Amino acid sequence: MKLTFLGANHEVTGSCTLLETGGLHFLIDCGMEQGKDVYENQPLPIAPGEIDGVLLTHAHIDHSGHLPLLAKQGYRGRIYATRPTCRLCDIMLRDSAHIQESEAEWKNRKNARAGLPPVEPDYTIEDAETAVSLFVGVDYGRKVELAPGVEARFTDVGHLLGSASIELWVTEGDKTTKLVFSGDIGNLNQPILKDPTYLTEADYVVMESTYGDRSHPPRPDYIRELVEILQRTFDRGGNVVIPSFAVGRTQELLYFIREIKEKNLVTGHGNFPVYIDSPLAIEATRIFRDTDESCFDAETQALLDAGVALTAANGAYMVTYQTRSNFVTMSGACCTIGLVLAMCFCAKSKQYRSLGRLGLVPTLFNVNEPVLFGFPIVLNFGMIVPVFLVPIAAALLTYFSCYIGFVQPFAAIEVPWTTPPIISGFILGGWRGALLQIVIIAVSFVGYYPFFRKQDTEAYKAEQE
Repeated sequence: MKLTFLGANHEVTGSCTLLETGGLHFLIDCGMEQGKDVYENQPLPIAPGEIDGVLLTHAHIDHSGHLPLLAKQGYRGRIYATRPTCRLCDIMLRDSAHIQESEAEWKNRKNARAGLPPVEPDYTIEDAETAVSLFVGVDYGRKVELAPGVEARFTDVGHLLGSASIELWVTEGDKTTKLVFSGDIGNLNQPILKDPTYLTEADYVVMESTYGDRSHPPRPDYIRELVEILQRTFDRGGNVVIPSFAVGRTQELLYFIREIKEKNLVTGHGNFPVYIDSPLAIEATRIFRDTDESCFDAETQALLDAGVALTAANGAYMVTYQTRSNFVTMSGACCTIGLVLAMCFCAKSKQYRSLGRLGLVPTLFNVNEPVLFGFPIVLNFGMIVPVFLVPIAAALLTYFSCYIGFVQPFAAIEVPWTTPPIISGFILGGWRGALLQIVIIAVSFVGYYPFFRKQDTEAYKAEQE
């Protein structure tokens, strides 16, 4: 028997371990590295077609994200996982493939401008669908024979819906060895899911140790803190935007908000609506709602038996592509918006850094890379023209418009700074004020765009080299 650690060594994410015994080969997890790659995952020492089976601890991409790549490279064996994990991977691997394709498309547009060769995505949605077709659902607590002399059992560890530690019994000759792969183990007293089931016997344990050298502090009062934020924001007429991981954290937030609404802990704002703006989070929430009750803790099962929805069903709305344009223009207090762009403020991955390019001004979606007209701003000597001369030109244009009487000076009315410029212009000077703002925006674009496009192309080309 031999264990080879191919990923998550010296770092977090990218879990992947190869077990070899009696001429058989099994993978335990096949994850994608996320964030900065301090230590690259090792390549498989065998052809994917030689693998006899894959066992998956849970659906998070850092444990499952390279399964489509494995399928792309020719693997056609079984992927064993709990039934909820199979359902979550069905949506999460497709979503990951979509990101891979979008990232490759974005890079190829940049490469074309920089004169660099095109790139291929690591895998496609078709590869993800192939991987999903290989999944075999298993029940918690029931032994499964993977091959003669190799048995496995999945045990609930409360990290994510369907998450498990995997016990493996490997028999070689007259000796049986028990291995345990912990997977990610959940904390105690978390909403919805059961507490981890502890295993007490093993010959060898392969342990995930993200928090191996730390102790968790006392559990915060999440509901009290959330109520304070909602109450204070709604009282001021604002909305609450909550960045949240689409699978797991979003459902926990909805669970808390359901309790807040049921107990009327936020006063004076009625049944405030809740909007979930993420296709992946919407699908994951439906999977949570449809999962067998035995996967949930006693409190959640009691709620379900009483006919209470797991999440904030009363006043909760799923924002689809068709409704997003209306959604983003909604205003007024009493609106809690579940904007599930995970890690959007930290901008730790290329996918999330690219979100910043959607903005027309420096944006909170990417605090490390402010953008203007879709291009990152880097202040240097070459930026003197767009940064200083364009605003001066806009100011002179405004002065000239007032001087010739096209618009009146804007001194008598105060407009909130958050008001879009064209609307501000209309409020201050009617259609002429709005037209002036349109002209200023056009002048700004003509001044800014060539500089930023050139700078962005040169920076991207240097990065690739």
